[in-house]
Amino acid sequence: MSDIDGYFQIRSDVLAYYWRGCRDKMDERHEDVLAWMIHEFDGAYVDPFELLMFCVVALGLCGSWSVSASSHLRSTAERIIFEFDSRLPLSLLAADEADELVSDIRVLGIGMA
Repeated sequence: MSDIDGYFQIRSDVLAYYWRGCRDKMDERHEDVLAWMIHEFDGAYVDPFELLMFCVVALGLCGSWSVSASSHLRSTAERIIFEFDSRLPLSLLAADEADELVSDIRVLGIGMA
């Protein structure tokens, strides 16, 4: 068993903050809600694999709504994948989490061969 948060846990945490931001910041632009949510997690994930999973989830939420946030998240995710030499430590996750993470990386077009 690993000491990192799993993909489903990170996704759940990010979605909870995103929902809270949408609920509490209804008068703000979507980009501002995303920036707030991303800022709330600043420094939360020091493990590169956890940070990658956070970036994948947050990028999925950003879509094309926030070019600057999407660009930052994508470049961070791609840098981490490059540092892992495209060999992510998927064995740290349950099989269904690993499959979903890889699928999300592919669907989002994050640089991984």
